[in-house]
Amino acid sequence: MHKERLRLTDKSSISEWVGKQGIDAGEFAAAYSGFSVNTKVSGAEQTALNDRVNALPTVVVAGKFAVLGRTHEDTLRIADELIAKARAELAQR
Repeated sequence: MHKERLRLTDKSSISEWVGKQGIDAGEFAAAYSGFSVNTKVSGAEQTALNDRVNALPTVVVAGKFAVLGRTHEDTLRIADELIAKARAELAQR
């Protein structure tokens, strides 16, 4: 997808791409618009709002720490520290 610079930004373009991968585009489109997918998308949107996610990628630890590193390595190091902190907090309960 990335190498081909595909713009998969809507149901139609995604369904077309999925069809080219050998998956039934009609079945995919039905699932894409289905109750289960819509429920999960709504839940993900609400989580992003609750966690104040305003950029991608964003790492959120324990639903309360948003990790903002300057580099990929920095982000992972900070996330590891926050995971340890969250685990310690849970252990104290």
